[in-house]
Order: sequence, then structure tokens, then C-alpha cells
Amino acid sequence: TIGYVLMLQNTDSIHMLMERLNKHFLIVGMISGLVTMLIIIILSRKLAKPLIQMKEATLKMSKGDFTVALAPSSNDELGDLSKAIQLLADDLKHLKQERKEFLSSIAHELRTPLTFIKGYTDILYKRNLTEEDKKKYLAIIIEETNRLSRLIKDLFDLAKLDENSFVIEKER
Repeated sequence: TIGYVLMLQNTDSIHMLMERLNKHFLIVGMISGLVTMLIIIILSRKLAKPLIQMKEATLKMSKGDFTVALAPSSNDELGDLSKAIQLLADDLKHLKQERKEFLSSIAHELRTPLTFIKGYTDILYKRNLTEEDKKKYLAIIIEETNRLSRLIKDLFDLAKLDENSFVIEKER
């Protein structure tokens, strides 16, 4: 033992001060904890909102609805992702329109030779024609049948190109 401290004064006031300080620290700690939780909730919602919108947009796109409108919310990675999803939606919308026009064009191109074939076959079947007229109409039918075969072959080639399963053959 090096020494002793003797207090000759009552320490009740010091104990009361310490109890009040403990209560104040407890209240300040609870308030700061609540404020921290509130800030975390607000920030997480602010961060999660664009992600939820992007998720909903991609779900719409997966169902074939490309009319999504994502506004770039910021100039960070989330903003870049939003721009990329919007660009993808616009491109897919354009491709869908192009495909629709392409299929419409194919239907028209296939319908034309079939109409010729049907029409000239009906003429050959229903009318009494000279041999020369029959040969003329049969030649048209053969020509349109060949045209139809070429169109179908071209469609198969296009399908192979689309699937990247085509073979390139060298020719002079």
C-alpha cells in the first residue's frame, strides 16, 4: 500500500450525478440507435427502389412486354444498369417489330406463288384448253413451284444462320 485517500465529505451528490449521467447516456444511446435504424431504413429503401424497378422491368421483358421506362436515377453503377436495361428493352422492341414485319413479308412471298399455282390449276381443271394453253399454264405452275421451293430453301438457310449452324462452302 502506497497511500490512502480519505474523504470526509458525503458522496451522495456524486452518486446522484453518476446516476443522472448514466440515465442521460442511456437515453442518448437509445435515441442515436433509433436515428441510426431510421437512416438505415431510408437509405436501404432509396438503394433498393431502383433495383426493384429494374427487377420488375426485366420480368415484364421476359414476358414479352418491352414497354419499360426506366429513368437513370444516378450516375453510378445503378444508373448504368438502368440505362443498359432500357437499351436492351428498346432493342428487343425494335427486333420484335422487325420480326413481325419479316414474318408478314414471308407470308406474302409464300402466298403469291401459291395463289398462282391454285389459280392456274383451277383453270386447267375447269376449262377445256388447247394443248398449247395447257403447256403454257403448266409451265407457269412449274415456275411458281420452283419459286416456292427456293423461298422455302432460303427460309431454312435463314434458320440455320440464326442458329449459327450453317456451313460455308467455297465456290467459284
